[in-house]
Amino acid sequence: IMRLTDKIIQTAKKPSRGYLRLTDGDGLSLKITDRGSYFWNFRYYINGRERNMSLGRYPAMSIEAARGEALELRYHLRQGLDPLAERKKKQAAYLAEEKTQKETFEFVAREWYQLKRPEWKNEKHAQQVITTLEQFVFPFIGKKPISRISPPELLKVMEKLYDRPE
Repeated sequence: IMRLTDKIIQTAKKPSRGYLRLTDGDGLSLKITDRGSYFWNFRYYINGRERNMSLGRYPAMSIEAARGEALELRYHLRQGLDPLAERKKKQAAYLAEEKTQKETFEFVAREWYQLKRPEWKNEKHAQQVITTLEQFVFPFIGKKPISRISPPELLKVMEKLYDRPE
């Protein structure tokens, strides 16, 4: 198998129907669709089943980057890990983290602020509210998920607000 080069890829004719697969070896190939799109693909077998994993688009992902990614995926396979299952786990963790960030006190407080701000006639008051939150509340409970803030914690923050110098 001859390794792919940019020249080989650029001279390949797009198919009139379906797709054309140019192989680079070791499971890495470039799929050229009849619409003229180029996708890197990694083909592997796990537990006797063939799996195909999309890696990215060419030329946004270079040949070298695709080879590097394929090398890393082969390493994971040797460790007994299924690259597609690992990707799904990472995506689920990312989505869970994103959801958690949207449920933090700071996120919810800023949303509340944006909703209430138009109701306040005085811009100075609006500025005081956000400044107070940023200086005296967010440093203590801003990053915490709303569901994990206990009444005693909230009371402590409110006492700090009450005891602060005017």
